[in-house]
Amino acid sequence: MEPAAGVTREEIIRLMLCQLSAYGYSSLSQAIATHTKVPMTTESNSRLSELVSAGLQSESRRLGGDVEGDAEMSAEHHEETGGLDLGRAAHSGAAATMPRYSTWYMTRHKGAATTAAFSRDGRYIATGSVDTSLKLIEVDRVRCPLTGMARPEDKPVIRTLYHHTAEITGVAFHPNGLVLASCSVDRTIKLFDLSAAYGKHSFQSMKDNHAYRSIAFHPSGEYLAAGGDGCEVRVYNVSTGKAYLLGSGAQHSAGITGVGYASSGAL
Repeated sequence: MEPAAGVTREEIIRLMLCQLSAYGYSSLSQAIATHTKVPMTTESNSRLSELVSAGLQSESRRLGGDVEGDAEMSAEHHEETGGLDLGRAAHSGAAATMPRYSTWYMTRHKGAATTAAFSRDGRYIATGSVDTSLKLIEVDRVRCPLTGMARPEDKPVIRTLYHHTAEITGVAFHPNGLVLASCSVDRTIKLFDLSAAYGKHSFQSMKDNHAYRSIAFHPSGEYLAAGGDGCEVRVYNVSTGKAYLLGSGAQHSAGITGVGYASSGAL
């Protein structure tokens, strides 16, 4: 089947790759990218679903369907409640049983570990340290299916990354699972390409006048929010590295210790 007029094969495949990554299928996305020879990007991961949604709505209107009902009901609810309902009571019931945990694996940095994060698909763990190093751990190698414990020959730490000059304070995986971001007291944010077979240094860097304390990717993967010893949250365009400040009234009175996005990306 040929692509629609004005749309290339590469554009369609790239949209598919980004959407698969957004759903957590980064390994499948990588396999398709390799097979089709269409490179992955760090652009929006939700563009395909947005286009499909818009197309379905357009088709429904053309066929005479009522596609405005849900939107009108949502608008009416918004007016009646005065905004988002963030105060819904939690479901009441018996207290949950505390799960029992055991240690499967332990790795060490030369200095104290300061931060850690799972990739969205659960395949990797990244850790950062005061010794300025980052470690990338492959979860499937952490435990042996038979014994439940890691085996020395599995070597769960698959890569150690360097490029900071001071303590690492935060790590975050891009939604596509192919890029790791880290922030540091050295006032920089580094982006590392995890799809490259070799390489221990970052391919992109952002810099500020204050130490960074926390970073978070927007669900689309297009933007990276950062907070630190300055009083303002900065949002970076991942592709260009350009920084944006939030609007007036968004400034804190002291340093920022944590940032994060809602799963919808709207907050």
